[in-house]
Amino acid sequence: MLVAFTFTTSGITLNGLREQNPDLFIQEFDPWWKGEPFANNKGMPLWPRKLALRTAAIPDSFNRTWDEQQKLLASGENVPTVRDLVEGMIAYYDDTGEQLFSDYWVRTSDISLMSGDRVSVKFSTNVVEIASEGDYRDSWSGVTVVYNPRFPWQAITDTIRTLMRTE
Repeated sequence: MLVAFTFTTSGITLNGLREQNPDLFIQEFDPWWKGEPFANNKGMPLWPRKLALRTAAIPDSFNRTWDEQQKLLASGENVPTVRDLVEGMIAYYDDTGEQLFSDYWVRTSDISLMSGDRVSVKFSTNVVEIASEGDYRDSWSGVTVVYNPRFPWQAITDTIRTLMRTE
């Protein structure tokens, strides 16, 4: 498996990604998150932009709270939004035919306004699943990161070193 996967973001909202990729989302009903702000967020301006998505959870990020997981991040690492994570997962699937994060959930930087809980994502049974969960330690929720490859050269070098950490 790749350590990081670089993709170009489109700026399409999460709801737009669902419309463009209906086979990768449950379609029988409207998802709970359809009206959430994160589902309608186009993300950062200046589209398109490239992001590098770590293709596995950060080692030792399971059985930790959100605050504990944040302490595991190195300089230049950012937890992705739901939109960026899902778009990266779809791009990876389209490119490789493999599903990222199929055995566990990964937390995102987004919070559900409906529940007040952190939003997590998983790619299982050939569909992208999105859930909100409390901030507690569990063995099935890790955290992954994204990098912007347009950092200055020193930041790129630091990012590569971080990506090469053993899993």
